[in-house]
Amino acid sequence: MASSQEAGLVTLYLVTKSGNRYKLLQNRVEALGPSGSPNHVVGSTPEKWLYFPPQGKVIPPDSKIYLLFKSDEDDTCDVSDCVISIPFTHVQTGNVTIITDADFKKVDGITALADMSLPAGQEITWGVADAPAHHVFGGGKIFISIEDDTA
Repeated sequence: MASSQEAGLVTLYLVTKSGNRYKLLQNRVEALGPSGSPNHVVGSTPEKWLYFPPQGKVIPPDSKIYLLFKSDEDDTCDVSDCVISIPFTHVQTGNVTIITDADFKKVDGITALADMSLPAGQEITWGVADAPAHHVFGGGKIFISIEDDTA
């Protein structure tokens, strides 16, 4: 069964080992993942994706990236159809590292590639990834699509 994109708000945070929290991004999933990713296939070309220049705090070692999602309506997320591609730029070399949906681990008892409940208006932690040390957020195009399981 094909999925469809879940309308809602995506927030990315950098959380350092010492517990400091920095907001990297907040935007609508519709803007971050144009045309969605039904059946884990991106529905648009990179020309339509948002570009973010390198910006913000240099990521210290042992930091994490938290992806949070607030759905517009009660639904269930089809995690296996979600596609995530987030660029980070190394501050010395300029090389870009992409964090993808495969890098994110589930939290709060939710296992990888399992559906999860999306209560309307409640922000949930969709997943947590290891942050690339000595990088900054951005330096490429971003794609984030959170998919439901009802299409």
